[in-house]
Amino acid sequence: MRARFSRAWQLHHNAIQDRLVKAIPTTLGEITVNRAISGTDSQLRPGIVVTSEEQRRVVMVAIRVPFENRTPTFHGV
Repeated sequence: MRARFSRAWQLHHNAIQDRLVKAIPTTLGEITVNRAISGTDSQLRPGIVVTSEEQRRVVMVAIRVPFENRTPTFHGV
């Protein structure tokens, strides 16, 4: 069942992620989406990363979207 709906879940997640990216002011730094963090050996790809070398700051945003309308789903987030 999961594989059957995984594409729909991904599209839903990406739509939310895109809205968040649009809401982040570009003055906060360089915004990357679903990319490995440069300068590290990690292969992890956080949803959104905002990097400001000027302010020496990195902000990572991980997005988790529950797809079921049940209370236990929200507790797992």
